[in-house]
Amino acid sequence: MDLFGVIGRPILHSLSPALHNAAWDALGLDARYVRVASRDADQALRTARAIGIRGLNVTSPFKQAAARLAGERDSLAQKLGAANTLRWSAGAWHAHNTDVAGVRCALACHGVHLEGTSALVLGAGGAALAAAVALVEKGAAVTVAARDLARARSVAALAGCVACSLREAGPVARGARVIVGAVSTDDRVLDRGALQPGAVVLDARYQSESALVRDARARGCTVVDGREWLLGQAAEAFRIFAAREAPIAAMRDALEAPSAKRGVLLPIVGFPGVGKSAVAQLLGQRRGLPVLDTDALVEQRGGVPVPRLLRERGEPALRALEREVLDALPGSPGILSCGGGLLTGPDAARLLRERSRLIVWLWASPETCLQRMGDPSGRPLLMPCPEIQAPRLLQERMAGYAAACDVVVDSEGPSANDVAA
Repeated sequence: MDLFGVIGRPILHSLSPALHNAAWDALGLDARYVRVASRDADQALRTARAIGIRGLNVTSPFKQAAARLAGERDSLAQKLGAANTLRWSAGAWHAHNTDVAGVRCALACHGVHLEGTSALVLGAGGAALAAAVALVEKGAAVTVAARDLARARSVAALAGCVACSLREAGPVARGARVIVGAVSTDDRVLDRGALQPGAVVLDARYQSESALVRDARARGCTVVDGREWLLGQAAEAFRIFAAREAPIAAMRDALEAPSAKRGVLLPIVGFPGVGKSAVAQLLGQRRGLPVLDTDALVEQRGGVPVPRLLRERGEPALRALEREVLDALPGSPGILSCGGGLLTGPDAARLLRERSRLIVWLWASPETCLQRMGDPSGRPLLMPCPEIQAPRLLQERMAGYAAACDVVVDSEGPSANDVAA
């Protein structure tokens, strides 16, 4: 299985996994796309390489760092000083910026022709710069407006256009055919009266409706949802990852589909020794939730400790009991520490996802896991040679962890408290 992912902070809101997994499935390719949670871009890239990720999307606030840390940068990533797509090749990350393509795709899908058009970009961050470049390179006359005039001028200089402050943006907006919102707030940043009926308004935000979008609808503007921008950049990123055109229809369907109904548990999965039990206990304490352990539940049902069960009855017996445990999980909120091989059981991933609001995969190297275990003699599946068995077993199980999880958290270096946080 090929593994891809997305990094940023926060990361749980990202819709990229739904888009990319729908694309892989539509093409019948053996690949999976996951979220990677981390404190900073450096750690995120280390985690990505450790679990074998071949390509990453990058969201705020890691885009500038991603471009800096890459071994190579395409012309747009170099110009913008920011990368939202990384591809691992020849021992290095290769940086790309597909936000520019996302802007163009979103507007083109609504029949907007940019050459000779007057446009206003609101904001002075990475998304604003990508939007300004996308518009300028297609022949639009662009003004960048932001509260911080110095930052607006910096973006405009890179994009090859002009700048003004937000206080001066009203007259520009009145004459603009295209307005792009790329600010980090839902609050009003442009007077409603400056929006002219028939103008096209594209907002980078897609998790919530900004004041700009609400005002644009009220004023009779054409509103281009931020998800169109997301879809456009995702399709270009997929082309970079897969070296083939993206199945846009499948990705759009995934974007528009209602969220699947899921349960209320928070399971933690991963290899033995990764820290699942410690993190689960800390989460239970912090959130005031009960903590369950599938190994303990198996032992209650089987009447014998898991190591003895494995020695006397074999791994199939353990997986059968784990299936019974999954079937009997409560329908109330709680933290669930999962046995390291639980997801190898038939239908286990589906059952776990149905009963879970969020599944976390804790990652640590097999060497670190063995160190944390101490004496491995009580783990029959690692015997007779744990140093050989642990890497092999982890490699066999990684596809299951990736397919089931919603987010990967690196526990290699951070303390259990940091991981729980």
